Amino acid sequence: MRYLNSVKFYLFEIIVGVLLILAICFLLWILFFWEIDVYEKCLIKKENDELIIKNIDFNKLDLEKSYSFWFQINNLFYESSFQISRIENNNIFIDSEPLWNIFEAKNTEFIECAISIKKELIIINLLSFVF
Repeated sequence: MRYLNSVKFYLFEIIVGVLLILAICFLLWILFFWEIDVYEKCLIKKENDELIIKNIDFNKLDLEKSYSFWFQINNLFYESSFQISRIENNNIFIDSEPLWNIFEAKNTEFIECAISIKKELIIINLLSFVF
């Protein structure tokens, strides 16, 4: 009977150890490889032959990255990308050839859209809270 209890105890330790190693691997995978897309609603406006993003906090954007955005025209959704050219007086000026084509084709002054912003820091903050 004593032998059976020791086997159960060692088997339990092995299972708990394997589960602990798997949990650590999963947390490391989340930390280094998982990104969350967060969409910020905004307005892209054409002013003086420049495209400006309105209604978004410019602190959330990085000048070095290229961003994608979604917009809707006639109940169809489109995705495109843009690069930030400069930020002045809380206005974000962008470069996007496909977006210029849409402005010209639709003869409009603004487009409502949603910008995809990657959020890795949420995961890091979550993990620091857990530990």
